[in-house]
Amino acid sequence: MAFLEQRPLPTHGYWGDITSSLLWCEEKYRWTRYIAEPANTISNLFFLALALYGARSCLAHDLPLRFLLVNLGIALIGIGSLLFHMTLKHEAQLLDELPMIYTSLLLTYAVCETTKRGQKKRFKVLLPATLVLAGAGVTAGYVSGIYVRHGLRAWGE
Repeated sequence: MAFLEQRPLPTHGYWGDITSSLLWCEEKYRWTRYIAEPANTISNLFFLALALYGARSCLAHDLPLRFLLVNLGIALIGIGSLLFHMTLKHEAQLLDELPMIYTSLLLTYAVCETTKRGQKKRFKVLLPATLVLAGAGVTAGYVSGIYVRHGLRAWGE
C-alpha cells in the first residue's frame, strides 16, 4: 500500500512556514501540502454545522438575540480553528483563539441575562460593559504580544 509508506515530512506547506506558537499532535502536511492538520481541520466543520442548526433554531423559536449571537460565535470558532489547523500561521491562530474568548463572553452574558424578550434587562450596562472591556483587554494583549499564550510566551518574548 503505497499511500501508507513513510516519507519525509515537508518543512512547510502551501501557506509557507509554520508561524504559530502551538503545534498539535498530528504530523504536519502528511497528506497534502494545503492542510497542515487534516483531522483537526475537518473536525471544525462540526462547529459550523452545530452553529447553523443552533442559529436556525433561534430564528424558528423567536429566541432573544443573545442566543443567536452565541451560535454565530460558535460558527466563528469553527471558521477560525479550521483556518488555523489548515495553515498553522500566527494570524490564523488569533482567528482560532480570540473567537473562543469572545464566545465565552457572549455565553456569560446569555447565561446571566435571563429576561425574556420585551422585558426590562437585568444587566442594562454594567455586565455588557464589563464583558466588552474584558474582550478588548484580551484582544489588546494578544495583538500587542503582552500575554501568556497557553503558558508558552509572556511579555513579548
